[in-house]
Amino acid sequence: MIDVAQYKAEIAAIPGDSLIIPRSQINELLTELENGQIAKRTLRRIHTIASMSSSVLALAA
Repeated sequence: MIDVAQYKAEIAAIPGDSLIIPRSQINELLTELENGQIAKRTLRRIHTIASMSSSVLALAA
């Protein structure tokens, strides 16, 4: 699990109001975010399918 509070504190400790981040790192972060969102949607779909299957099996019994 990522400790978001720790990372926020480390970023807050950097002097100044602006950070310079290379485009490659921004793209990497956006890709990781996108992959995480895809994973969440997939897990929700699996959960929905499992729930529907359970309901069908209960009705058949």
